[in-house]
Amino acid sequence: MMFRKILAFSFLAVVLFSSVLTAFAASGTYESTYSLTGGLNSRTFDASATPKFVVTTYPSKGLKGTTMTLYLKKQGFFGDSDIDSGTVSSTEVDSVTLYKSGSGSGKYYIRFRNFTGILFEGKVKIDYSW
Repeated sequence: MMFRKILAFSFLAVVLFSSVLTAFAASGTYESTYSLTGGLNSRTFDASATPKFVVTTYPSKGLKGTTMTLYLKKQGFFGDSDIDSGTVSSTEVDSVTLYKSGSGSGKYYIRFRNFTGILFEGKVKIDYSW
């Protein structure tokens, strides 16, 4: 009988502990469009831990042989910080992972930057997790 009580309490403790850990974790997908000749910001993501973003672009207008630069930025009291960056093709379906270990919780967004002055348009999918 005592063994069953210990087993039941152990199970309850494991369930409670795992639910507390997952309460702070999040993941999902955000989809939108982009149209820019200069710069454009994504929506803001309020991360409760260090986030990881996988950004996939589906261009409809671009310039063959050129790229678009994506910057992962973190909002701060004294200004925004650059966390990570990468490039994607302006004409082909492409993806980049933006992440920096230890960057912590906070408000993040992705800055799309086109340095050509030519119109880039398309769809974007952002998979996020923390």
